[in-house]
Amino acid sequence: DGMGSGDDACEESEQVIELLEQMTEAGFSESSSLRLINSIYMSKEDSHNFATADIAVLNLYKRSCQFVKCGASTTYLYHQGEVERIEGEALPIGVMDEMEPYMRNTGIAAGDYVIMMTDGVADSFLEEQECLEILLWECFEDRLNPQDIADRLLDEAMARWNMEPEDDMSVMVVKVYD
Repeated sequence: DGMGSGDDACEESEQVIELLEQMTEAGFSESSSLRLINSIYMSKEDSHNFATADIAVLNLYKRSCQFVKCGASTTYLYHQGEVERIEGEALPIGVMDEMEPYMRNTGIAAGDYVIMMTDGVADSFLEEQECLEILLWECFEDRLNPQDIADRLLDEAMARWNMEPEDDMSVMVVKVYD
């Protein structure tokens, strides 16, 4: 997620995603790729741009998920009937010369969900974090599909901004199947 909103933030986000894809395809780990991207950001003399990174690497063969976060908002994991918050305290890309992404590994199983959102959505619930978690529970109890969960979260976030958000908003929901 590029910092700010609009075209500049979108461009920033696209650059980070493209670099990350190229580096991981070349064999770099996600954390090494992010550190290298941070170095590129820090070497730009005229740039004061930052970007957050929120990555979930699902390995269905090993039934594991690795979360990698740099300044990103909370990710939610619905695993074995429990909702878990994945929060990292790493700074965004481009803030400091040395950066270390937050990394966490966990198991996954069929029926689990990974819910990721930009800060534009998460900040809509900043004062009422429990409302977001209640909304998630309602989605799981209603057995909504991933697209419907994403739509419901986004609709509620937009409503909290009277349909005029101050930041870009994206939600991604993934369900693990056998």
